[in-house]
This record gives sequence, structure tokens and C-alpha cells, in this order.
Amino acid sequence: MHPANGNEQHTLAKRLAEAQYHQVPVEKPPLWVFNRANQAFAEGRSPRPPRNWRVIIGLIAAITIGLGMIPLLWSNPVLYSPKNLSLQPLLASIGFSIVAVLIVLIGIVSSIVFIRRSLRYAAQGRVIDGELVEAHQWKRGSGNRGGTATVLGVIYQFVSPDSGQIVRKLDEREVSKKNTIPLNGAPVKVLYVNDKLYRLL
Repeated sequence: MHPANGNEQHTLAKRLAEAQYHQVPVEKPPLWVFNRANQAFAEGRSPRPPRNWRVIIGLIAAITIGLGMIPLLWSNPVLYSPKNLSLQPLLASIGFSIVAVLIVLIGIVSSIVFIRRSLRYAAQGRVIDGELVEAHQWKRGSGNRGGTATVLGVIYQFVSPDSGQIVRKLDEREVSKKNTIPLNGAPVKVLYVNDKLYRLL
């Protein structure tokens, strides 16, 4: 990772230092939201965070594909032909069926974990204040097409309501190429359940 937007970071730090020395109030950076889908919730304009439809659709697709593969694999007429003396089609069907069952099981377990986490966030989650410590942006390979994706990585921190200790974490997500890197020290919001379950909004 390579730091970016260094001039703006230096300018902000210089302004804060001068203001502290001269006791001149400096306007703080505006609230920064990691995922724009959470903007209304982070600002208090929505009573609950939006559903993560990308994850929901992905889990449903995995379970559906896995379940659909099993009858398709065993509908091969070669398996039931008296002329077929080879075990290869049977072994192939068994092997692919095991893979399909594993896909379904992983999808079901992941769905249960996702639903439990979502329910805990909805029932016990509270929005607390945090601070952006550091932000970097870089490019990395994306998929098998040889393309690249722009990734934003941020380090944020907040004071734990339970332990009173400072909690610091790194998060990253893909962003558009025209994304503006946030300034260090910008306020953020964190959806907090406990010191093991929280996420940056």
C-alpha cells in the first residue's frame, strides 16, 4: 500500500497544529461513511441499516445451484443403461454430488451465521462515534480477465463502550477509480454490539 493524498493530510495536520497553538477553532472534517449505502442510517435519517442484498442473493444462489445439481447429475441416462459397463459415469456422479452437497451445506451454515449476526445488529447494535486514523488506496488484480480493481483500505478506531479501551481495526472495500480518499481524523460511525461484533458504517 502506498499513502495517497499526502498534501491534504499534511495541510490538515498543519492547520490543527496551528489552531492548537493559537487556540483558534478549526472546522472538523465532515462525517465520512465507509459504505454509501449506510449514509442515511449513519446520519440518523433511517432507523435501521439497509440489507446487504449482495450477500443475501449470493447465499440463495449457492444453495439453489447446489440443490439443482444433484437431480441433474443423477438424471444422466448413461447411468441406467444396461450397455454401460463402466464405473466412470457413476463415480463422476457420486463425486459431483458430494461437491453439490458441500456447496449446499456451506450455503446453509453461512446463511445461519449471516442471519444471526443481522438479528444481533438489529436488536443489540448501537451507533457510536469513531475516528478515521489512516486511509490508503491501491490497485490489485480482479478476476480472471486480467483487469484491476481500486481498493480503499482504512484504519479506524473507537472507544469501546464495554471495556473503555481503544479498539482499532483495518477494513477495505473496492471503490470506483474516481473515489476521493478521506482525510485522516475524519469522524466515522460504528455499529457496535460488543468488542467482537461491530462494523464500520
